[in-house]
Amino acid sequence: MAPGETLTESDNGKTVEARVGQTILLRLPGNPTTGFRWALDGGGGSGVQMEEGDHRPSSNAPGSGGETSWSITPTTQGTAEVKLKLWRQWEGDASIRKRFTVKLSVNG
Repeated sequence: MAPGETLTESDNGKTVEARVGQTILLRLPGNPTTGFRWALDGGGGSGVQMEEGDHRPSSNAPGSGGETSWSITPTTQGTAEVKLKLWRQWEGDASIRKRFTVKLSVNG
């Protein structure tokens, strides 16, 4: 991936190339007003630092959906896997609506 590129839901299941220290932006659709939020699924994987960003609504209408962003930064060379799930935490795994997984092939 070139610096500044963004991953989206259409990248689910893909393998992408990255560099150690490169920050990759991930944007996933969601609507936290429904109680469903994206969360790490299994810790996010070793060799990757992840930070959840803001949710940006698609309109000013109350309860509207939008996108949640994550910053992904590979910290070591090799292969890393990033896994997220869209769920209601208090309802447990039975509430999972979607999953997102991307593999990173990380070079120095």
